Amino acid sequence: VPTVDSIGGFFTSLKTAKDEKRGGGKAEVFGGVVEDPARAAARAAAEAEARKIDIDVPEAFVCPITCEPFIDPVVASSGHTYERRAIEDWMKRGSRTDPVTGAPLQSLHLVPNLAVKTYLQELRAKEKHRLKQNQQEQLQRIAINPKKSSLSSSS
Repeated sequence: VPTVDSIGGFFTSLKTAKDEKRGGGKAEVFGGVVEDPARAAARAAAEAEARKIDIDVPEAFVCPITCEPFIDPVVASSGHTYERRAIEDWMKRGSRTDPVTGAPLQSLHLVPNLAVKTYLQELRAKEKHRLKQNQQEQLQRIAINPKKSSLSSSS
């Protein structure tokens, strides 16, 4: 049987008997959206993997809260795009204003910015491919001429 804890009308957690049997994991609830703990863990792992790939992007693709390139960008009711975790944390702390403008948010509903997300995923995929190619080329150079490669790398 699900139980809901509520503060000020906002859901703070949702617990089910099934979650308790799995070791007490809580499903995350924010803005009426419930995320399964397993899905949250998978998303966190994917975000961590994406952060490993360093890409240079224009400022428009950088979250104004985290100052990092977007991984899971969402649009707030103000029309500004933020990293999902950053704006959710902002709202969970009780802030109901836009972090950039300070204007009141008309809604706490967040909409995925799929165009930005897809563009940055493509950039990361290209960069990952480029890095892998560079690594393979270096390994080939070492295999072809190990002495010359070791001399040039020590300079």
